[in-house]
Amino acid sequence: MTNTDRYTEWQKQQIELEKDIVAERTKRFYLPILNRIKKEKGVNTLKVLDVGCGNGEGVKVFNDHNLYCIGVDHGFRKEEWHSLDLEDRFIVANGNKLPFKDGVFDVVVSCGVIEHIGAVGDSRQLVSDYKRLRKQFAEELIRVTAPSGSLIITTPNRLFPIDFWHGPFIMGMRFHSPWDYFCLSVGDLKHIFDVGAKTKKITALPLNGLFMYKRYKQRLITRLMSSAFNVIVPIISIERFEFLRRGCFAPFIVARIDK
Repeated sequence: MTNTDRYTEWQKQQIELEKDIVAERTKRFYLPILNRIKKEKGVNTLKVLDVGCGNGEGVKVFNDHNLYCIGVDHGFRKEEWHSLDLEDRFIVANGNKLPFKDGVFDVVVSCGVIEHIGAVGDSRQLVSDYKRLRKQFAEELIRVTAPSGSLIITTPNRLFPIDFWHGPFIMGMRFHSPWDYFCLSVGDLKHIFDVGAKTKKITALPLNGLFMYKRYKQRLITRLMSSAFNVIVPIISIERFEFLRRGCFAPFIVARIDK
């Protein structure tokens, strides 16, 4: 089997795996976050941008629940959009150059994208100017976010020793050092999104309801790790334990950045 054949097969596996997971995760985790923001603002709906929306299932969930959501992506998953009957809600675009005016979205969501900015293809190898590219990406997201709007940015935590999302094809997880800058920390996001200048505040949100264990049941070691998640996640998701979510105890970061 050639590398091209394996990659194509991997793409097929990803599409199949994500088909149900994205919609379910959006309903039970991301939708409540946006509903809280909607309640805070005292409005009936929000204008939402999903940057790196993948197969578009999350965009569909948001639109089905009284939110006006536009999804952008330019990867292979965009081929799935046609099945959702929402052609006017999807745009092929690069997150580093978004085709929108300044300040048009109440909330900008970008899930598991920023770690790929500055990486070579779908690898974990970073190009020499990855910091500049990530900064450019962040500035574009900030630019299209309305004054007093919010950004929801997610990434595997650089300070947690295991990355469950970017491992080899067989395992689906990898061990890494805190000096592996493919993934990011809360501190990295604070710097990239210029908290204190262009944005006001960053909060590491609780993780209850985020994780879907379907992909982890394929191997014994990943089944054991998913069991560990069931213990760790409820503890670090206690509201007053945000300091744990900012450090090395959280496998994943869900950051709310307020503009």
